Amino acid sequence: MDLSLNEIKTLADVIENSEKGELIRAHTIVEEHLKAIDQKIEDLNHLRDQLNSLHSRCHGEDHDHGRCGLIEELTK
Repeated sequence: MDLSLNEIKTLADVIENSEKGELIRAHTIVEEHLKAIDQKIEDLNHLRDQLNSLHSRCHGEDHDHGRCGLIEELTK
């Protein structure tokens, strides 16, 4: 789940001690991880779009003539 040891301890403590403060801390930890995951997904989607754009410029038949649209685009 990509949690630090302290975060895991906090979540485990909630099992033992379900006081309101601990519950709020546990909720906050999970909420922050959800936000981080959403950001990673957004970043990966952006990277995928960039790579798809580069890939669309690369046509295998041009390689025989010493050209590559992908490399040409990267060197602009």
